[in-house]
Amino acid sequence: MGNTPNIVTILIVNEMTTTSEKTFLTVLIPVISGNRLSWEEILLCLQAQECSDFTIAFILQDDRFKEDVISVIADYSESLKEKISIIHQSDLPSYDVKSRYVTLLPDDTVLSADFVESLKGLEHEDPALLTAQYALQYIAEVKTVHLSTKAVRHLSWPQKCSAQNSLHGASLSLLSTAFPSPLFSTIPLGDNKQQTHQFISDALQKYKVRESSTIISIKRSFPEGATPNLFSSLKRRVRFFLNQHVKCG
Repeated sequence: MGNTPNIVTILIVNEMTTTSEKTFLTVLIPVISGNRLSWEEILLCLQAQECSDFTIAFILQDDRFKEDVISVIADYSESLKEKISIIHQSDLPSYDVKSRYVTLLPDDTVLSADFVESLKGLEHEDPALLTAQYALQYIAEVKTVHLSTKAVRHLSWPQKCSAQNSLHGASLSLLSTAFPSPLFSTIPLGDNKQQTHQFISDALQKYKVRESSTIISIKRSFPEGATPNLFSSLKRRVRFFLNQHVKCG
Protein backbone atom coordinates (compact mmCIF):
# COMPACT_ATOMS: atom_id res chain seq x y z
CA MET A 1 0.00 0.00 0.00
CA GLY A 2 3.07 2.24 -0.04
CA ASN A 3 2.33 3.56 -3.51
CA THR A 4 -1.37 4.27 -2.91
CA PRO A 5 -0.83 8.08 -2.67
CA ASN A 6 0.70 8.04 -6.15
CA ILE A 7 -2.34 6.25 -7.50
CA VAL A 8 -4.65 8.83 -5.98
CA THR A 9 -2.55 11.58 -7.59
CA ILE A 10 -2.77 9.85 -10.97
CA LEU A 11 -6.54 9.56 -10.66
CA ILE A 12 -6.89 13.27 -9.86
CA VAL A 13 -4.62 14.27 -12.74
CA ASN A 14 -6.63 12.15 -15.17
CA GLU A 15 -9.88 13.74 -14.05
CA MET A 16 -8.51 17.24 -14.59
CA THR A 17 -6.68 16.71 -17.91
CA THR A 18 -7.72 19.13 -20.67
CA THR A 19 -5.91 17.69 -23.68
CA SER A 20 -7.56 18.46 -27.00
CA GLU A 21 -6.56 15.13 -28.57
CA LYS A 22 -9.22 12.53 -27.84
CA THR A 23 -8.53 8.83 -27.41
CA PHE A 24 -10.68 6.31 -29.25
CA LEU A 25 -12.38 4.59 -26.29
CA THR A 26 -13.25 5.08 -22.63
CA VAL A 27 -13.93 1.79 -20.83
CA LEU A 28 -16.55 2.26 -18.11
CA ILE A 29 -16.41 -0.16 -15.15
CA PRO A 30 -19.35 0.28 -12.76
CA VAL A 31 -18.49 -0.50 -9.13
CA ILE A 32 -21.79 -1.89 -7.89
CA SER A 33 -20.44 -4.57 -5.55
CA GLY A 34 -17.07 -5.42 -4.02
CA ASN A 35 -16.24 -7.94 -6.75
CA ARG A 36 -12.44 -7.68 -6.76
CA LEU A 37 -12.07 -10.74 -9.00
CA SER A 38 -14.08 -9.06 -11.72
CA TRP A 39 -11.98 -5.86 -11.57
CA GLU A 40 -8.76 -7.90 -11.65
CA GLU A 41 -9.88 -9.86 -14.70
CA ILE A 42 -10.94 -6.75 -16.59
CA LEU A 43 -7.66 -4.97 -15.81
CA LEU A 44 -5.68 -8.05 -16.86
CA CYS A 45 -7.51 -8.00 -20.16
CA LEU A 46 -7.03 -4.27 -20.66
CA GLN A 47 -3.33 -4.50 -19.82
CA ALA A 48 -3.00 -7.14 -22.56
CA GLN A 49 -4.74 -5.10 -25.28
CA GLU A 50 -2.97 -4.98 -28.63
CA CYS A 51 -4.30 -1.44 -29.14
CA SER A 52 -3.61 1.04 -26.33
CA ASP A 53 -5.90 3.82 -27.58
CA PHE A 54 -8.21 3.79 -24.57
CA THR A 55 -8.72 5.07 -21.04
CA ILE A 56 -10.50 3.46 -18.08
CA ALA A 57 -13.08 4.92 -15.70
CA PHE A 58 -14.22 3.14 -12.54
CA ILE A 59 -17.65 4.53 -11.63
CA LEU A 60 -18.52 4.52 -7.93
CA GLN A 61 -22.08 4.63 -6.60
CA ASP A 62 -20.59 5.73 -3.26
CA ASP A 63 -17.24 5.48 -1.42
CA ARG A 64 -17.75 1.98 0.05
CA PHE A 65 -15.42 0.24 -2.40
CA LYS A 66 -13.10 3.11 -3.37
CA GLU A 67 -10.15 1.84 -1.31
CA ASP A 68 -10.69 -1.68 -2.66
CA VAL A 69 -10.55 -0.39 -6.23
CA ILE A 70 -7.36 1.58 -5.49
CA SER A 71 -5.70 -1.48 -3.93
CA VAL A 72 -6.52 -3.58 -7.01
CA ILE A 73 -5.15 -0.91 -9.35
CA ALA A 74 -1.88 -0.90 -7.36
CA ASP A 75 -0.92 -4.31 -8.76
CA TYR A 76 -0.81 -3.18 -12.38
CA SER A 77 1.75 -1.46 -14.57
CA GLU A 78 2.37 2.29 -14.44
CA SER A 79 1.30 2.59 -18.08
CA LEU A 80 -2.11 1.12 -17.21
CA LYS A 81 -2.49 3.21 -14.03
CA GLU A 82 -2.00 6.37 -16.07
CA LYS A 83 -5.13 5.47 -18.06
CA ILE A 84 -7.36 5.08 -14.99
CA SER A 85 -9.77 7.53 -13.37
CA ILE A 86 -12.28 7.05 -10.56
CA ILE A 87 -15.58 8.91 -10.95
CA HIS A 88 -18.58 9.21 -8.67
CA GLN A 89 -21.83 8.36 -10.42
CA SER A 90 -23.33 11.66 -9.31
CA ASP A 91 -20.62 13.49 -11.30
CA LEU A 92 -21.34 11.75 -14.61
CA PRO A 93 -23.61 14.45 -16.09
CA SER A 94 -20.81 17.02 -15.85
CA TYR A 95 -17.87 14.72 -16.57
CA ASP A 96 -15.84 15.65 -19.65
CA VAL A 97 -15.31 12.44 -21.62
CA LYS A 98 -12.02 12.65 -23.47
CA SER A 99 -12.70 9.92 -26.01
CA ARG A 100 -14.72 9.52 -29.18
CA TYR A 101 -16.47 6.37 -27.93
CA VAL A 102 -17.42 4.72 -24.63
CA THR A 103 -18.13 1.10 -23.73
CA LEU A 104 -19.60 -0.46 -20.59
CA LEU A 105 -18.09 -3.56 -18.95
CA PRO A 106 -20.36 -5.22 -16.37
CA ASP A 107 -19.15 -7.64 -13.70
CA ASP A 108 -17.75 -11.03 -14.77
CA THR A 109 -16.81 -9.95 -18.29
CA VAL A 110 -13.52 -10.96 -19.89
CA LEU A 111 -12.14 -9.48 -23.11
CA SER A 112 -10.13 -10.69 -26.05
CA ALA A 113 -6.73 -9.08 -26.60
CA ASP A 114 -8.11 -7.41 -29.73
CA PHE A 115 -11.22 -5.98 -28.03
CA VAL A 116 -10.23 -2.33 -28.52
CA GLU A 117 -8.59 -2.94 -31.89
CA SER A 118 -11.67 -4.71 -33.28
CA LEU A 119 -14.01 -1.90 -32.29
CA LYS A 120 -11.62 0.78 -33.54
CA GLY A 121 -11.43 -1.01 -36.88
CA LEU A 122 -15.15 -0.30 -37.34
CA GLU A 123 -14.74 3.46 -36.83
CA HIS A 124 -15.31 5.81 -39.75
CA GLU A 125 -15.69 9.54 -40.06
CA ASP A 126 -19.39 9.49 -39.20
CA PRO A 127 -20.22 8.22 -35.66
CA ALA A 128 -22.07 4.92 -35.31
CA LEU A 129 -22.75 2.13 -32.82
CA LEU A 130 -19.70 -0.10 -33.18
CA THR A 131 -20.55 -3.64 -32.21
CA ALA A 132 -19.08 -7.15 -32.39
CA GLN A 133 -19.95 -10.65 -31.23
CA TYR A 134 -19.90 -11.70 -27.60
CA ALA A 135 -20.37 -15.03 -25.88
CA LEU A 136 -22.09 -16.37 -22.78
CA GLN A 137 -20.42 -18.92 -20.53
CA TYR A 138 -22.23 -20.68 -17.70
CA ILE A 139 -20.18 -21.61 -14.64
CA ALA A 140 -21.30 -24.65 -12.65
CA GLU A 141 -20.24 -25.54 -9.12
CA VAL A 142 -19.66 -29.17 -8.14
CA LYS A 143 -18.44 -30.92 -5.00
CA THR A 144 -15.82 -33.63 -5.31
CA VAL A 145 -15.64 -36.68 -3.05
CA HIS A 146 -13.12 -34.73 -0.98
CA LEU A 147 -15.67 -31.91 -0.57
CA SER A 148 -13.45 -29.44 -2.36
CA THR A 149 -15.03 -27.01 -4.77
CA LYS A 150 -14.21 -26.78 -8.44
CA ALA A 151 -15.28 -24.25 -11.00
CA VAL A 152 -16.49 -26.08 -14.07
CA ARG A 153 -17.33 -24.65 -17.45
CA HIS A 154 -20.87 -25.84 -18.10
CA LEU A 155 -20.30 -25.41 -21.84
CA SER A 156 -17.07 -26.48 -23.55
CA TRP A 157 -17.19 -23.20 -25.48
CA PRO A 158 -19.57 -20.31 -24.85
CA GLN A 159 -22.58 -19.89 -27.05
CA LYS A 160 -22.22 -16.96 -29.43
CA CYS A 161 -24.52 -13.98 -29.29
CA SER A 162 -24.84 -11.17 -31.78
CA ALA A 163 -24.54 -7.71 -30.32
CA GLN A 164 -26.47 -6.56 -33.38
CA ASN A 165 -29.42 -8.70 -32.26
CA SER A 166 -29.06 -7.31 -28.74
CA LEU A 167 -29.25 -3.78 -30.04
CA HIS A 168 -32.37 -4.60 -32.02
CA GLY A 169 -34.21 -6.16 -29.11
CA ALA A 170 -33.58 -9.91 -29.44
CA SER A 171 -31.93 -9.62 -26.04
CA LEU A 172 -30.90 -6.75 -23.84
CA SER A 173 -27.15 -6.33 -23.54
CA LEU A 174 -24.63 -3.57 -24.08
CA LEU A 175 -21.72 -6.03 -24.38
CA SER A 176 -19.12 -5.71 -27.13
CA THR A 177 -20.49 -2.33 -28.23
CA ALA A 178 -18.86 1.09 -28.35
CA PHE A 179 -21.22 4.05 -28.21
CA PRO A 180 -20.45 7.58 -29.46
CA SER A 181 -19.38 9.70 -26.49
CA PRO A 182 -22.42 12.07 -26.64
CA LEU A 183 -24.40 9.11 -25.21
CA PHE A 184 -22.06 8.81 -22.22
CA SER A 185 -24.21 10.49 -19.57
CA THR A 186 -27.27 8.35 -20.40
CA ILE A 187 -25.66 4.87 -20.42
CA PRO A 188 -27.48 2.70 -17.84
CA LEU A 189 -24.99 1.38 -15.29
CA GLY A 190 -27.23 -1.13 -13.52
CA ASP A 191 -29.30 -4.08 -14.73
CA ASN A 192 -32.62 -2.24 -15.14
CA LYS A 193 -33.99 -3.73 -18.37
CA GLN A 194 -36.42 -0.89 -18.96
CA GLN A 195 -33.63 1.71 -18.80
CA THR A 196 -31.40 -0.42 -21.04
CA HIS A 197 -34.21 -0.85 -23.59
CA GLN A 198 -34.87 2.89 -23.64
CA PHE A 199 -31.18 3.71 -23.99
CA ILE A 200 -30.77 1.28 -26.91
CA SER A 201 -33.92 2.58 -28.62
CA ASP A 202 -32.71 6.18 -28.35
CA ALA A 203 -29.23 5.23 -29.59
CA LEU A 204 -30.64 3.45 -32.66
CA GLN A 205 -32.65 6.51 -33.58
CA LYS A 206 -29.52 8.66 -33.61
CA TYR A 207 -26.88 6.32 -35.06
CA LYS A 208 -26.54 3.46 -37.51
CA VAL A 209 -24.81 0.22 -36.56
CA ARG A 210 -21.50 -1.20 -37.80
CA GLU A 211 -20.85 -4.80 -36.81
CA SER A 212 -17.95 -7.25 -36.78
CA SER A 213 -18.40 -11.03 -36.65
CA THR A 214 -15.45 -11.40 -34.24
CA ILE A 215 -16.07 -12.56 -30.66
CA ILE A 216 -14.39 -9.93 -28.49
CA SER A 217 -15.88 -10.54 -25.02
CA ILE A 218 -17.32 -13.25 -22.82
CA LYS A 219 -19.96 -12.71 -20.17
CA ARG A 220 -19.95 -15.38 -17.47
CA SER A 221 -22.95 -16.47 -15.44
CA PHE A 222 -22.56 -17.95 -11.95
CA PRO A 223 -25.00 -20.21 -10.09
CA GLU A 224 -27.21 -18.54 -7.53
CA GLY A 225 -25.74 -18.80 -4.05
CA ALA A 226 -22.26 -19.70 -5.29
CA THR A 227 -19.85 -20.36 -2.42
CA PRO A 228 -16.74 -18.27 -1.70
CA ASN A 229 -14.67 -21.36 -2.60
CA LEU A 230 -15.98 -21.17 -6.15
CA PHE A 231 -14.75 -17.61 -6.60
CA SER A 232 -11.44 -18.49 -4.91
CA SER A 233 -11.01 -21.36 -7.34
CA LEU A 234 -11.76 -19.06 -10.28
CA LYS A 235 -9.31 -16.44 -9.04
CA ARG A 236 -6.48 -18.99 -9.11
CA ARG A 237 -7.36 -19.74 -12.72
CA VAL A 238 -7.75 -16.18 -14.00
CA ARG A 239 -4.54 -16.02 -16.03
CA PHE A 240 -4.90 -19.58 -17.31
CA PHE A 241 -8.48 -18.92 -18.41
CA LEU A 242 -7.57 -15.71 -20.19
CA ASN A 243 -4.57 -17.27 -21.94
CA GLN A 244 -6.47 -20.34 -23.10
CA HIS A 245 -9.77 -18.82 -24.15
CA VAL A 246 -9.42 -15.12 -24.84
CA LYS A 247 -5.74 -14.56 -25.61
CA CYS A 248 -5.26 -12.19 -22.67
CA GLY A 249 -2.28 -11.92 -20.35
